[in-house]
Amino acid sequence: METPDPEVVVATVVETLETVAEATRFCASHLPGEPTPEMVQACAERLVGSTVEEAERQLSGSLDDVLNRLGLESLLPLPDQPCVPVVGRSCN
Repeated sequence: METPDPEVVVATVVETLETVAEATRFCASHLPGEPTPEMVQACAERLVGSTVEEAERQLSGSLDDVLNRLGLESLLPLPDQPCVPVVGRSCN
């Protein structure tokens, strides 16, 4: 068997969200709308171990769509409930 020429070998590099900290930064910068800190943390816990490409697909669409896709619909405010303001997020 021939040894491949190192000049010809092409490696595929796949970037993965390997830690909760990496996934948290990713979710904080990619979640649509105005997510709460709880949404960012729950998103990160779901995306740890995902490739960046997979994570980008998971976070496309509206915040409602994304949270439903990730199984985090319980974090959405109930439609008939008043919004509760939190630090960094207002109720408009």
